[in-house]
Amino acid sequence: MKKITVLALAACMAFAVAVPAMAVDVDFSGYYRVRGFMNSNITLNDQDEQSEAYYDNRFRLQTVFKATDAVSVTTRIDALDDNVWGAQNENDIDWDRVYMTIMSDVGMFMIGHQQAGVWGLDFFDDDYNDDRIKYVGKTGDFYFGAIIQKTRETDSNVAWLNDGESDADTDVYYLFGSLKQEGLEAGLLAAYARDTTSSSMTATKQALLPYGKFTAGPLSVRGEIIYEFGEMDFDGATPDVDIDTLSYALEGSFSLDMARLYLGWVSVSGQEDGDDMTMGNMTYGGLGDDFNPLALLTNDLGAKMLNSKASLGNIMAVDAGMPGATLSSADVVALCGVNLLYAGADVAVNDKLNVAGIIGYAMANEDDLLTGTGIDDVYGTEVDVTVTYQIMDNLEYQCTLAYLMTEDLLAFTKSVGPNNADDNFGIMHQIKASF
Repeated sequence: MKKITVLALAACMAFAVAVPAMAVDVDFSGYYRVRGFMNSNITLNDQDEQSEAYYDNRFRLQTVFKATDAVSVTTRIDALDDNVWGAQNENDIDWDRVYMTIMSDVGMFMIGHQQAGVWGLDFFDDDYNDDRIKYVGKTGDFYFGAIIQKTRETDSNVAWLNDGESDADTDVYYLFGSLKQEGLEAGLLAAYARDTTSSSMTATKQALLPYGKFTAGPLSVRGEIIYEFGEMDFDGATPDVDIDTLSYALEGSFSLDMARLYLGWVSVSGQEDGDDMTMGNMTYGGLGDDFNPLALLTNDLGAKMLNSKASLGNIMAVDAGMPGATLSSADVVALCGVNLLYAGADVAVNDKLNVAGIIGYAMANEDDLLTGTGIDDVYGTEVDVTVTYQIMDNLEYQCTLAYLMTEDLLAFTKSVGPNNADDNFGIMHQIKASF
């Protein structure tokens, strides 16, 4: 695989060198970053304190081959993505995206392996890549479109896909529209997904995702909702399960000459007592992989404790009492859901220096899992301070200090008893060169 990737990169470079002789424009963009992490107690257990400190890195290269004003091909490559220094895998080169863009009289078409999991605001998003055909049209200030997405395919003569099953696929279809004007942005995405990859169950799910952002002078308000509904249809005597979940977010901010103050609330539904499946945002995981206001609770410093994807299979196995079945940290968060209240401020000290502070308080949305355990329904409180400094053009340094006051529920996600929960202090910093 490494040889194939190296040959492909060599071909791209040779193609770029030949550009003057060909009617093709080539644009390169990307970055290389190095990050450092330190945690005082990753176990959150005062009886088994374990610290950690390490570096990781990522190189990202995006290339756009523009054949004409109407036709282009975009690729993106990640190398050594989040590889830890001292344990790097030199064969880690991922070809994340390759797709064509066609600008026609009726709109834009994007065809190939491209960005998915992103809509509206950053709440609940998970920026991943998938196989899609996407159409976007525009009339005035209104944008509209449709997407066909193939997440999994088993109908193929390719040897590694020929598993003897027919229609064991995952397909997703989208329709969307959005209005973008000065001071106002709003949109609605409707989704339909059908998953037949399980040999014993077919899942169909619909989702409605409205969002809006309103700005008037220094005041700005933004919000987003995910309402998911559908059914898991089991074979045999196993009862079918209805899907009925709700996630929503609302944030208000006020801008001053050198600062911005903001206050927000995010809620992801947990599992209610009953037969319906009510765990919110199971597709992208908790608050969403791209929503990272708090370094320990929602970002890489703390392994995204409130953002990770749960395993429905694990949850169902535990519910059925299967021997050896256990809940992961992400499963516990999915079952309990999340309510997050946060407030912060960003201050632009000068053109190069920015200082930001935030405090967040997280608790469960549902506490049925905790009944009879004596465990409180609070994850914890986190306080962060972040300093960002523009060293020079295209070179930036950022450092975050984070302190987490751990409560019972967060300790429970790591199998720590309520009487042994311990706080954690962490540092996350990075230097990033962009081009």
